[in-house]
Amino acid sequence: MKKKVSIIMIFVISLNMFLNLIAATSLPVGFDETLSVGQLIKSIDTVWFGTQAYPIYKLYGEPFISFDDLKNIGAVLEQNDTGEYFIRRAQCEVADYETRDEDFEETTAYLSEKKLYIGNVRSYSIQTPKGWFIPFRALKALWYIEEDEGYYTIRPRTYEYEQYIAIDESGLTNLSDFTLTVSYTQIYWKEDSYIEKNYREQMIGPHESIQADTLAVAQEEHMIYLTTFIQEICGLPLPYAEEDYGQKPTVIYEAYTKAKRLRVLDKVFPKYKVTAKVKYPAAGFQEGEEVELWRSEKGQYHVLKRADGKKIVVPLDSIDIVSDMGKGWKPATTMEIEDYVNLKDYESDTEYLIWTDIYRQLTYVFKGEKNNWDLVKSMKCSTGKNKSLTPTGEFKIEYKVPYFGMDKGYRCKNALVVFRDYMYHSILFDITGKYVRSGQYQLGARVSHGCIRLSEEDSKWLYTNIPEYTKVYIE
Repeated sequence: MKKKVSIIMIFVISLNMFLNLIAATSLPVGFDETLSVGQLIKSIDTVWFGTQAYPIYKLYGEPFISFDDLKNIGAVLEQNDTGEYFIRRAQCEVADYETRDEDFEETTAYLSEKKLYIGNVRSYSIQTPKGWFIPFRALKALWYIEEDEGYYTIRPRTYEYEQYIAIDESGLTNLSDFTLTVSYTQIYWKEDSYIEKNYREQMIGPHESIQADTLAVAQEEHMIYLTTFIQEICGLPLPYAEEDYGQKPTVIYEAYTKAKRLRVLDKVFPKYKVTAKVKYPAAGFQEGEEVELWRSEKGQYHVLKRADGKKIVVPLDSIDIVSDMGKGWKPATTMEIEDYVNLKDYESDTEYLIWTDIYRQLTYVFKGEKNNWDLVKSMKCSTGKNKSLTPTGEFKIEYKVPYFGMDKGYRCKNALVVFRDYMYHSILFDITGKYVRSGQYQLGARVSHGCIRLSEEDSKWLYTNIPEYTKVYIE
């Protein structure tokens, strides 16, 4: 009994030596560093260390500091044989302040694949073309941080806590000479929320470990393992046990989940492209150069689309069409269709939205609002041939006409104009509108002169239900 009381007393004294003992693992294994999670922006906030100020950068409001600046504060980076990185605090003060390039205000951010520990806290980090950035709140593992209206003051902690316990990917290790009971929580990310798994009073002998099969659990339940938080040791709650050290950046994980899903959907719904080869120098294009054909103006000229998105007019005889994407025969599910328009942040000025999938020759109609569109109708359609392409991009319903074409010997019904003389309309009828002239058995094939043809029934539904100013996406 005496021995047990002594152990608890020793541990209570140890608890008074540090603010918190917490370990976090924040990067799911296998993060794809090529998926952008947003733009890292230089903020007006600053952090002071001694007499030197350093800039704070933000991603969705989360503060970050450049690792280059962190080195000036006194951070040392180490790497072990298994590829894990450790940021420690230097044992002596930094002698000289090293200046670095401060010329950027914004840069693309990616979740780094590095397995990074800041003290005893495993932290996610951000990789950018402008350098490596560390979650600022994770520095609480090694420094005291005080905030006052956007100004942060940072100073070294006067104690080290890694001597008591350590956490790595495999579990928890008791570094002390005493048996400890530990209560901790593992945090996982699943789709758009956190899943917590609590473990109470796990006993760990001196210099022994307990295994935590976090990766197996994550794989089995289709989750991402994020972090482990220690709540109690020997029944005593840790000070500031609710501190997450910046290791639960919900918006950033949502952005990654969105980017990952969109990468899959971009393969399901490829943007349709027709490739042409330039026959002679024209409008800045070189002979033999392969270019994207955007549209052709009825036997007068072609419009090419440059890599930067700019449209360039070239003579009709200046290109040869060399290839197109063919047709996609595998149908998409309703979930895939709705996920695509919602994750793409498509929006409309009305409660409806139209999206034409050229690859599948289908037009979809949605009802709802931005990020909450429901598919209400799917219609087989016919878009333009290679020599008379339907232009792709973002448009809107400009106006409607009940019919047109009688002066040319036919009648198209239920027309909704989206750009110049490009429109949704019915298949072709004779001038009276009673008899089908062409197009009825061609729906689903690219055979039009640039407009998007629909069946008479579908064009009537569209004409009746879709208001002007409805946004249209053609891809």
